[in-house]
Amino acid sequence: VQLTADLCLVTALVYFGSASSAFSVLYIVVIAVAAVFLPSRSALGLANLASAMYALLMLSLQHGWIQTADGAPFDSGFVSYNMVVHVVGFNAVALLVSHVSRSMNVAQRKLEEKRQDLARLETFHRDVTASLSSGLATTDENGIVNTINPAGARILGQTAAEITGQLLCEIGIRTDAAWAR
Repeated sequence: VQLTADLCLVTALVYFGSASSAFSVLYIVVIAVAAVFLPSRSALGLANLASAMYALLMLSLQHGWIQTADGAPFDSGFVSYNMVVHVVGFNAVALLVSHVSRSMNVAQRKLEEKRQDLARLETFHRDVTASLSSGLATTDENGIVNTINPAGARILGQTAAEITGQLLCEIGIRTDAAWAR
């Protein structure tokens, strides 16, 4: 209903702005919004409704069924061309934006699946390392401790929070010389 009302408003803007009005571009905005939020068929239906409204307005002006809003004579030289361009453009926009929107939805769904997989993997990793009876620590390339499991913290007589962020040589695991090799 909202999108149909928007098409009526755009048609009124085109009528009051003259037949060569730049307001006809606003049809494309309404169609693009429809293509993002509605299924492809609905977006195409709205594009065809926009085409019909635009064509009816142009034909009404061309045949003198209605007068231009400003009372100026209507130039009907390019009416057929304008209608074809608008109809093709409206449907092309509906199809292309629907395709892009559908592709984005698929990509978002896959990304969410990957996030869930990563969360499960992180939980599994944390559970495995926490259950080890031997100490395990991970470091960056400079020897700064990123993580340490509970057994490793117990072996060193500190908490994981105290160890994390320190150099291996500062907590007594390796010396600077041994780390440099």
